[in-house]
Amino acid sequence: MKVFQIGFPKCGTKSIAKFFSINGIRSISWKKKQDSIFYSNLKSGVHLFKGIENYSVFTDSEFIRNEFSLIDQIYPNSKFIYNIRPLNQWLNSRLNGKYAGGIQPIDALYNKTYREYYSITSDHQFLELCKYEWLYHKSRIERYFVGKNATKLLIFDIENDSTKKIVDFLPEFTFTNLKFPKENTSR
Repeated sequence: MKVFQIGFPKCGTKSIAKFFSINGIRSISWKKKQDSIFYSNLKSGVHLFKGIENYSVFTDSEFIRNEFSLIDQIYPNSKFIYNIRPLNQWLNSRLNGKYAGGIQPIDALYNKTYREYYSITSDHQFLELCKYEWLYHKSRIERYFVGKNATKLLIFDIENDSTKKIVDFLPEFTFTNLKFPKENTSR
C-alpha cells in the first residue's frame, strides 16, 4: 500500500512525514530529493519509483502533488492525503516562511525563485499567484476524487483534525503513537 500526501508545503508536510516515521512506517519526504529521482527515472525510461519503491508514504513532493492522477494509475490501490489549513494562514506562511515570499531558489524551477520564474515584482502578486495555485489544485482534486475514487482521498486539516482521522483512513497500517508532531511551526 502506498500513501501520497498531495497538499502544499506549509500545511504540515514535515509533521505528517514525522507522524508516519515515529510509527515505524517508511516514509520519504522532499528533503530526500524524491522529485529529482522521478524526473531522472522518467528521462531514463525506467519505472517512476525505481530506487524508492520500498517506501510506503511519500510526502512533500511537487511531482506527486501535480501528477496525482498518474500516480493513481501506477498504484491503483494507493491512498492520498490532501493536507490543508485555512487559506489565509497558508498564504501568510508562504510569504514569511523558508522561501520568504518567493525570493529563495527552488530546485524544481531550475534554481530560479518564484518571483524570477513568474516575473513577480510585489508581495501582492506573489500572494495572488499562491492563491491561484491553491484554488486550482483544490479544484483538480475535487474533480478527480469523485465516485469510486472518493474513498482514496482523506482531506486532513492540520489545524482542526486529529491523527485519528489518518488512523481510521489507513487501517492497513498499525499506529502506536497518535501524537501529531509539530515540525516547522514557526513558519
